Amino acid sequence: MTHDRDKQRSEARFHKLFDDTQAMSIQGYRADGTVVYWNAASEKIYGYATPEALGQSLYDLIIPDEMREDVKQAVAWMFEHQQGIPTARLNLKHKDGSTVPVYSSHTVVALPNDEPIMFCMDADMRAIPPPANSVARQSCTPWQGRVCHCPAKRIFLL
Repeated sequence: MTHDRDKQRSEARFHKLFDDTQAMSIQGYRADGTVVYWNAASEKIYGYATPEALGQSLYDLIIPDEMREDVKQAVAWMFEHQQGIPTARLNLKHKDGSTVPVYSSHTVVALPNDEPIMFCMDADMRAIPPPANSVARQSCTPWQGRVCHCPAKRIFLL
């Protein structure tokens, strides 16, 4: 009984974490692309309220037409292999039709006696300030000891 209660609490904590995170859009999909989870950050980034998104197709909501077939193939591969594809920058689609640049990561969660669900976690690249975005692209050379002398900041390595 205590074990079940602990599992319920743990699951509730993760639901709260996923639901309340403001900077990371998290969505859950079935193998056919049907939306089964859509957090508040997804509402903000893509423009669809959770009730609008649930039960709808990933492909219709946020995938641009020119990417649709490639994404369908990638989703099929992820479910077949029970793992995500490499993290990548993608240009997805907002409800109003505008482009949403994101840094996207995927994983498939397959539990015994339950259908697998693919989770997608998207960071909105529009929310990253330009100086921080440009620092990520700059070279951190020359190295002097264990300190990187980047123009914007120093990074100390352990």
